Amino acid sequence: MKTGVLTDEQTLETGLECLVEHIPLDLQGTCDPETRFTILVRAASTNDRLEHTCDLLEAVPCGNAIRYHLEQYQDMASLEEAVNLALQSRLPRGLTRRRHRLAIDLNLLPYYGTPTVEEASYIYRSPAEAGTCSFYADATC
Repeated sequence: MKTGVLTDEQTLETGLECLVEHIPLDLQGTCDPETRFTILVRAASTNDRLEHTCDLLEAVPCGNAIRYHLEQYQDMASLEEAVNLALQSRLPRGLTRRRHRLAIDLNLLPYYGTPTVEEASYIYRSPAEAGTCSFYADATC
C-alpha cells in the first residue's frame, strides 16, 4: 500500500496558493502577494518577528514596510470572510457531503507556578491532580 508523504515545501506551496487566490491583500509597493504571504506565514509559523523573518529571507522588503502596509488594511470583516472561504476551498468534496465521526482528546499537563500574561490563556483549571489545579490544556480532534 502506497502512502503519501506531505512535505514542508508542499504544505507551504499549497498554503500560499490558497492565500493568494482567496485573500485580497492589496497593498502598495512592488512586493508581490506571494512574497508578502511567505513573510507572514513564516513569521507566524516560527513565532518570529517580521523584522527578523525579513532579515532571514533574501530580496524581500523590510519588516517595517510590511507592517506599515498591513496597518492600512481596515476591513477585518471581509478579511475574516475571505480567510474562511480560503480554508473551505481546500476541503475534499467527501468531507463536506456527509457527517463524520470524530474523536476528541483533551490532554492536561500539570502546570506549576504563576502563568505569564502570554501563558494565561493556555492554562486550564481542573480538580487537583499531581499536586496542582492548573494544567496546560491541549486538545486534538
